[in-house]
Amino acid sequence: MMKKRPGIIAKSIKRSIRALALAAALCLLAACGGGRGASGVAVPAPRPPSASVPGSRPSARPLRLGLVMPEGEHEFIALSRLHALDELEGLAAEGGFEYSLLSAGDAVRQRAAVESLLAENPDVVVLWPLNGEVLRPAAHAVLDAGVRLIIYDRLIDGFYPTAAIAQDYAAIGRWAGEYLLQTFAPVFAEGGEAAYLRFTGSALPSRQLSAGMDEVLAASGYAERFVQLRPDFICEWDAAEAARLMTEYLAAAPPEELERLRFIVAQGDEMVDGIADALAAWAEANPGHSLPLRLVCGLGGRRETLERFEGGGPFGARLLTYYVSPSAIRQALRLGLAAATGSQYNGADVTGQTFIIPTIEIDPATAAAYRLSREYAERYSV
Repeated sequence: MMKKRPGIIAKSIKRSIRALALAAALCLLAACGGGRGASGVAVPAPRPPSASVPGSRPSARPLRLGLVMPEGEHEFIALSRLHALDELEGLAAEGGFEYSLLSAGDAVRQRAAVESLLAENPDVVVLWPLNGEVLRPAAHAVLDAGVRLIIYDRLIDGFYPTAAIAQDYAAIGRWAGEYLLQTFAPVFAEGGEAAYLRFTGSALPSRQLSAGMDEVLAASGYAERFVQLRPDFICEWDAAEAARLMTEYLAAAPPEELERLRFIVAQGDEMVDGIADALAAWAEANPGHSLPLRLVCGLGGRRETLERFEGGGPFGARLLTYYVSPSAIRQALRLGLAAATGSQYNGADVTGQTFIIPTIEIDPATAAAYRLSREYAERYSV
């Protein structure tokens, strides 16, 4: 059975920004009970006195929704844009509203895009900020103009939009830590260790993922048995960079270190692909040699990565990954439309809430069910 990880009830945007993982669990996707995942529904929280409350729009014109998002060639961003356009076109056809989509490759240009969007007098702005601090003045300007504001993916610490929606990356990191404890419990029972490498990025989601995993491992009775062989490799979700760093490591590490390597953490399935390329090349160049690699941890639930690990990845390693999809931007747009029309979202009032996007834990035992899921179909609908 596919394992969905429970969504989180966030009691206020301020609390959610500081510690999404401290909120209580709620599962709305009960069809796969006992798993992890649900759209987060938040307990109403009062808006601070300094925050602006948007006014009503003139009835003489159509409702207007604006989206400001990152720009770039990275697969996740490019696919997010396709999903956003598909969702906006569908919602506009159903509801008769107007929309604008602006993208920028850095936070300063995103701020200018928000200012440009405000000139169109929108009813709601959905903002996916590259850097919350740089975008803070622009976010304040949206609310000061009486426009509803939805923050997606990367929240702004101490700032109160109309509502927010994001992944709980710290919780995903904790769930990965729990999985690691279960996987290597037999090894620890025999007095062994679980040595590993970690490939990560520099942005806040990566720090949250690492902190969540480290928290679980440190609190376990086996903290000293988890041995990180090298400091984190920073490769910003880039497959080619992950392949380069892994190739250099395999060439430089002494044989006795390679013989200890039990698992690799890569905070993105693209990085997993690059690491797998490097491992395959090393195996070809070193016939008769093997590595004791048992598990590779990713993030995304990409079709291509899952196919690569069918029947076992490099040296028979299994894949563990968590569903984080470009299609999630559709949920942010639906939340924006609910805010603009004064409707509820997933049965809850919108204002003052942080909604948590659900994830799915995917391993060899659950991959087949994941491919049949609604989430998988939506991810590959564009």
